[in-house]
Amino acid sequence: MGAVKSLVSYFKENKKRMLLSIIGIAIGVFSLTLMMGITGAMKRQVLKALGTLGSNVIVVIPGEVKNLGGRTIQLSFYPTLTLKDAKAISEKCPSVREVSPYKQVNPNVHYGGKSIKADVFGVTPEYEEIADYHPVCGRFLTKDDVEGILQTAVIGMDVAEELYGETCPVGKTIYLFNAPYRIVGVMEKRGTDLSGENLDERVYIPITSATKRISNVDYVDGIYILPVSPNLIPETIKKLKNFCSKDMEKKISQ
Repeated sequence: MGAVKSLVSYFKENKKRMLLSIIGIAIGVFSLTLMMGITGAMKRQVLKALGTLGSNVIVVIPGEVKNLGGRTIQLSFYPTLTLKDAKAISEKCPSVREVSPYKQVNPNVHYGGKSIKADVFGVTPEYEEIADYHPVCGRFLTKDDVEGILQTAVIGMDVAEELYGETCPVGKTIYLFNAPYRIVGVMEKRGTDLSGENLDERVYIPITSATKRISNVDYVDGIYILPVSPNLIPETIKKLKNFCSKDMEKKISQ
């Protein structure tokens, strides 16, 4: 109960910034039932956020929902979640093991005069453990990368092969728009996820670089949460729901 009171107190202190509703609490692959009420581009966006994750991962996505005819319909995303919120969840919720906010950005990805189609995500070092997804060459992002807002990147295998003609171009440069990012790692080959996206065509950069350097915003798209144990998933969701007290007009749908 102390953790819940502490979290509620945090959100009350930040109620002006957090007034809009946090609606999406989905659990890994089991969230597919929720997808029945989402259509078009929004469905693809949510699936993209969930597709790399296992059944023990909780994803919080901000937005607005309505219940129509017994179906939960997600109508929009709101820019309400920030890095401070992710930090508060990590520090004040004992049932949470790892937390990683994420932000997708859409820069032109190129090198040596060649551009490719790649999804670029800003994440934190904890994402590696949350997604159980690791580099086969080099390393993943570090705390120093995030705190220093460094221009470092970890790329998918297809990005490495398409742009550099090799599987381990660590130390080389990849350009996002016209900004140079130093490649520090290459992820293991994963193939296609639930959303139909090729995970090997992704680029991961520090969350701070995504929000401050590329997007110039102070919000994130969502927060990945890994509980200490699968048995604590219900307890963790209950505490997350308590974040959004009734007087702050929060709505949460599972």
